Amino acid sequence: MRYKVYGAIVFCFILFYVLNAGPYFCIGIGYVAKNIYIDNEGLTEEENGVPLLGVGLGYNNKIGMFNLTLDTHSDFFGMDLIKGNRELTLFFKPCALISVPIKIGEINLSPIIGYGGIYKKRYIKERTFLKGQDRYINSVDYEENTYDILYGGFLSLDNWLKTSFITLKDISVFHTVSLFIRTPECEKQIPYIFVKYTGAEGVSVITIGLTFFK
Repeated sequence: MRYKVYGAIVFCFILFYVLNAGPYFCIGIGYVAKNIYIDNEGLTEEENGVPLLGVGLGYNNKIGMFNLTLDTHSDFFGMDLIKGNRELTLFFKPCALISVPIKIGEINLSPIIGYGGIYKKRYIKERTFLKGQDRYINSVDYEENTYDILYGGFLSLDNWLKTSFITLKDISVFHTVSLFIRTPECEKQIPYIFVKYTGAEGVSVITIGLTFFK
């Protein structure tokens, strides 16, 4: 059932992208600095150095004095998915945010409140030997999610620099920092270079890539 809900959310974002003037799309590469999970034997494992592919869809809409943002970003890594889904790492981060823009010259400041969080999945079909290390990784089918009220802030400088910080009430459970930048002289259709850091309980992920606004 959970996967059907996620599929419906992604479909809605694609529909927004086609029909509306405020959507955006991003794609990039990422890196797992830390991921703690529990394997099928009940042992706590920590991994790092896993490469990731990051993709995201979002939608911005101004309603009166408020800005509504719907955003979802996924960082994932899979091995042999077609041949049996033997290994999968997934971090899925949907959120809905409301902000109030405060303009000071070319600077925009926006306090943020919303709802969202992180869904984590680690799957290893078979027991695997790590080359160069005298140990095995046991099979894993571990998932965990954390969703709650989000708080944060957004800052932008003219149309070339945007940055945001979003967190749950307990910053150690989930927080994310995003930076979007391009040259001040570029045209509006030029994509932003983005850097996103996600920190959650037992998770540290960095993603870098391009964000395209319609």
